[in-house]
Amino acid sequence: MKILGYNKRLFIGVITVVVLIASLPMLLTAYENNRIQHAKNAVPIGVTYAKEKCLDEGLGSDICNTVTGAYGSIDDEYMGKPAIFVYVKASDQYVFSASCVVQDNGLGHPMVVAYTRDTSTGN
Repeated sequence: MKILGYNKRLFIGVITVVVLIASLPMLLTAYENNRIQHAKNAVPIGVTYAKEKCLDEGLGSDICNTVTGAYGSIDDEYMGKPAIFVYVKASDQYVFSASCVVQDNGLGHPMVVAYTRDTSTGN
């Protein structure tokens, strides 16, 4: 069967390719939004872990309860796997600051896989 003088299969194939190309920006945007959301979800996990470590160091809840964090980049890797680096600090960053690496545990749940205390701060 011919549509506008073209073979029906060719016409459907061309239309399919055009639709796929047109939807590519939406798919990439959704992918990026998903990665950003994973990074945002990693921050409270890193902050909670750092608060525990802060308390373990004996710095006191008045300092440790002020710990906040932020993620660095959504394109990082650690040990060959995608990772989110979370940077944390207390309200007085000269008393407590650290970095955490958050990765998927293989079951779809993020967890801290590495922790480094900034040794230039603290007592």
